[in-house]
Amino acid sequence: MCTKYTYYSFNFSIELPYGKVPILVVDGNVTLSQSRVIGRFLAKRFGLHGANDIESAKIDEIIDALMDFQAGMYS
Repeated sequence: MCTKYTYYSFNFSIELPYGKVPILVVDGNVTLSQSRVIGRFLAKRFGLHGANDIESAKIDEIIDALMDFQAGMYS
């Protein structure tokens, strides 16, 4: 697998989907945004997203619970 990833933190010469960072540009032509989407994409791409559908769902469950907890802290 010879995929090139480019991470832009604040490069305003590119169009930002939804007007926000973070974004991940994959192979120079596919732009992903939203931190959970990027995290899940990278986890799947590098074999860190569970060995089967149940493990993947449990990982997503934990991530979503942590995000809910974090959102509750700021409300």
